Amino acid sequence: MVFYSWIDAFITFMSIHLEFYPAEVQGMLRHFEIVKGFHVAGKDGIEYDYLFRRMKSRNSDMVWGEYIAEIAANLKERNQTQQKKAEQPPKKKPKRSGTCNKFNSAEGCKFGMKCYFAHKCRKCASPDHPEYRCSRK
Repeated sequence: MVFYSWIDAFITFMSIHLEFYPAEVQGMLRHFEIVKGFHVAGKDGIEYDYLFRRMKSRNSDMVWGEYIAEIAANLKERNQTQQKKAEQPPKKKPKRSGTCNKFNSAEGCKFGMKCYFAHKCRKCASPDHPEYRCSRK
């Protein structure tokens, strides 16, 4: 679905760009084919387009439709890195040890469920109230 949105956006971009640079029509169509080829092969063509445009903005000698092997290699490397990350088990949060000092103060803890410490009363261990509100003596 995202790829089809990219197609619509690229066509709009082409129609505006080609008003000023009509000689670039063949190159832009070739660029479209390169991006589509990546998509059909199950690779991220939109990312190729993004990296190509970034590179082109820094190098005015680059032309539309030029296949850049460096970008393709970069995409392959990124895909491998993402696959490795996906295969790794998610990092576990450190277990809560002890009680949260901020929770037990009138100030209160701003981290809520993200806090590494237990949100419970230091006197009676109740999670319903902080220490400063505890009725136990």
